[in-house]
Amino acid sequence: MSLRTGAPVVPVAVYPEPGGRYRLVAQPPILPPTGGKDEEGPVADLLTRRYLEAAEADIKDHPEMWLWMHRRWDRVR
Repeated sequence: MSLRTGAPVVPVAVYPEPGGRYRLVAQPPILPPTGGKDEEGPVADLLTRRYLEAAEADIKDHPEMWLWMHRRWDRVR
């Protein structure tokens, strides 16, 4: 959707705080490249890598908060 609309993707994380409160942290937006869509596959791969790098940084900073519900990094057999 970001590639088609030009909209940035803003990585966010939410952390529980004492007293039943939450802290929302927004990272800098990930902007899609400007220009034609001739290389949409490689560009989509680049954006996916940027999204995963943002998630990885958050997981490294707060590993106790991490939960993944599907086999994202398992080998395909």
